[in-house]
Amino acid sequence: MSLGNYYNWTAAIASNDSSTLTQNTLSNISNNPQNSICPKGWRLPTISNQSETLTGSTNEFARLAYLYDGVTNLLNAPLYYIYSGFVWRKALQSFNSRGMYISSTSYYTVDIWVLEFGTTNSPNSGQNKNAGWSVRCTAK
Repeated sequence: MSLGNYYNWTAAIASNDSSTLTQNTLSNISNNPQNSICPKGWRLPTISNQSETLTGSTNEFARLAYLYDGVTNLLNAPLYYIYSGFVWRKALQSFNSRGMYISSTSYYTVDIWVLEFGTTNSPNSGQNKNAGWSVRCTAK
């Protein structure tokens, strides 16, 4: 099985210096980085403090979980997320037990918001920017 690549936040936002992007962008996603490694017409998903029940919510990961009746349903058609785990200190962690997907949303100085599902079934989780995460782009 091919898992693809894992990216830290600086690589995922296609930046050579993410140190200036340290503010918490949860409450104002317009401050999120505008670039990403996603193909033209696609971008990294956002996470905000908007309710997932709000149509058009910018809390996209929680909205997905809400629309698909729970994060475990993201594994099924039509989305087919996988338990990708993450890379920390050069080692693959939680593979086959947790899905961990990067967002464009910063969470204070050294963390970002990620979609996490599996053991916690939490759509949003603050995680270290320097770890390696899976990427799942969304259409603009």
